[in-house]
Amino acid sequence: MASRLERVNGQKFQGRYLCNIDNKEINRRLSIGRMAMTKLEKMMKDRNVKKATKIKIADTIIFPTVTYASESWTLRKRERKKIDAFELWAWRRILRVLWTKK
Repeated sequence: MASRLERVNGQKFQGRYLCNIDNKEINRRLSIGRMAMTKLEKMMKDRNVKKATKIKIADTIIFPTVTYASESWTLRKRERKKIDAFELWAWRRILRVLWTKK
């Protein structure tokens, strides 16, 4: 007797959301990165912490959190823009550059 398989839109597996639409996983990762940045906001705004230290923290904590398992993502132009916007937002907060300055 054959059993019936249930079809699901997505499943969380080993910390990654597997789904037929990668946009959900990308949005989830970007929101995790934003949460990590806001948790470190006090340290990022502290003028006594050197920029080099802030950059190392971003390179070791923030960006790897966002790009975890990104090798399997299928990026379209829209998703690439979201990732670029997050990266720009993070660097501006780290380096204390206003968004109005270019």
